[in-house]
Amino acid sequence: MRVIKVMFASQVQVGEPWLTPEPGEGAPRQTFTPKTVPADRMKLAWQDKRTLLVKMVSQAGTGVTFNARRGRLREKLTLLHYDPVVKQKVLFVEQKKIRSL
Repeated sequence: MRVIKVMFASQVQVGEPWLTPEPGEGAPRQTFTPKTVPADRMKLAWQDKRTLLVKMVSQAGTGVTFNARRGRLREKLTLLHYDPVVKQKVLFVEQKKIRSL
């Protein structure tokens, strides 16, 4: 049986194997060589998702929508965009977050 060490990012040392056999078990059948990540390049899970996909809705009342990307920490979007129903540029406002990218 193998033991998986669970550590915080601050506890991981460069070159330290995360998967080790139990004492007395001997060498594992498959050799596992973990990829070591330098401490300055280690990312947390939330750091990868910096952008959001949001739904933009026309303020002209035509029901036209489109999707746009924005940064996770930015304020809600308001854009001037072409509305094909009224055939002119109108204000589009962010309605809801669709997903993280």
